[in-house]
Amino acid sequence: MKITVINSYDEYVSYVENYKNRYYFRGQANTEWDIVPSLFRNKDLLRIEAKTIRDEVAVSKMDVIPTVFKLQHYGTPTRICDLTVSPLSALFFSTEDHNQQSKDGVVYVIDKTKSTPFQSREIDVFSKAMVSDDLKVSALTMEFLNTEEVKTILSQNYIIKYDFRFSYTNSRAILQGGTALLFGFTCEGDDILPMGHCCIDNLIVEKIIIPSSIKNKVATRLERIGFTQSILYQTFESAVTSCDFNLTQEKFDLYRRADFNKIVANYRVDNIAFNRGELAKRISHIYDKLFYEYGFNARIWLYFYFDENDLVESNYICRTEWKKDSPFIVKWTKDYYMRRMSYINEQISRNEVIDKFASLIEEVNVAYKEINDCVSERNYSLEALIKEIEKHKIQVKDSSHKVDDIAKGNFEIERYSEAAYSYIKDVERLIDEMLLYHSRGEKEQFLRYWCQALLEDCQKAKFKLDEIVASL
Repeated sequence: MKITVINSYDEYVSYVENYKNRYYFRGQANTEWDIVPSLFRNKDLLRIEAKTIRDEVAVSKMDVIPTVFKLQHYGTPTRICDLTVSPLSALFFSTEDHNQQSKDGVVYVIDKTKSTPFQSREIDVFSKAMVSDDLKVSALTMEFLNTEEVKTILSQNYIIKYDFRFSYTNSRAILQGGTALLFGFTCEGDDILPMGHCCIDNLIVEKIIIPSSIKNKVATRLERIGFTQSILYQTFESAVTSCDFNLTQEKFDLYRRADFNKIVANYRVDNIAFNRGELAKRISHIYDKLFYEYGFNARIWLYFYFDENDLVESNYICRTEWKKDSPFIVKWTKDYYMRRMSYINEQISRNEVIDKFASLIEEVNVAYKEINDCVSERNYSLEALIKEIEKHKIQVKDSSHKVDDIAKGNFEIERYSEAAYSYIKDVERLIDEMLLYHSRGEKEQFLRYWCQALLEDCQKAKFKLDEIVASL
């Protein structure tokens, strides 16, 4: 097993960048600890596991595995160990235990390719065993599973594939980017014994050691972007918040009208632990100043965010709106932390973003170049142009569909993503609109003019994209 020692927060972030979306992770505060589910440490609870799960299923109305996952996240010992799709979330768990500050932490890199969908035959069999008190192996055999196959299934440990239908079934899992490592049973003859084996070396690709000497600095850096106990454990409503924060105006657009001034502005909050009441007061003070300067009939829209991660998702802490019967109203984003942490946790790597877009851009470039070459010929044939457009319609449409499914990377690479997305969509628009207007029987003069206009949009989008690519 590969072992890597990391010496700073920045080194860790750089090191795991290409691991995003390719592996799962588990953080532990002490590298000497084994990976063992909490249920296996308590034989009394192990004996009532099935009843505990049945009782919770009756309340939650969820499937067995999501129910166990929820129990795990809210403090009930289970046969699950938490995993995460987020290397930063795992890093948090390697530093959070203050009783282990003198010990090196560890982030385990887990083989994602060995994961199993929670809706699968194996997990279905496993679930039946988990909710039955004295179930026998023979009771789980069926037309497509014999006794030995059932024993094999029950004796395995399973990485549950990260899936919104599973991982989004409880709030803490969403905040932590959570999925699960499910530990199996022991089968002796026809009996199913509750405790299975805990060796998972075959699932671990690498151990990343977080030296105790850097834990405090790492924790401080994580806190700045939201990886705190109050957020990841969903106790932010009762957490101690801070009135010590600054507001920085990042954008200010003024539109002067005959009867009133319209203002749209963005403000950055520099502390993720902002006190909501204090922020509301400062918003009121901003309005007082703006009304004084631009008139009490000014129509003002303000947007408040923490950092660029929020801007990528248009996930504002709050925003204000002008209303006819009141100076302003404040609209708070109810699931602000959920959206923020989901975006950070689920990012794919910078290289994956580039690779996925690059292949689609190359396909679309062919269509754009050949259509542009056709139009650049003097007195080009409109019939030939439409044939050229028809030739590329399916390929460009397919590329456009694929680009919709590319996950987001970090905010720095999203500038490239947005430019690539716009270019591909502009070429698709060129093809769709030209074919639409041609099918309507629009006049040739209009078609020629509109094709040129659409090509100019594509050219501008491509120029912007090429500039960004050159800077990568």
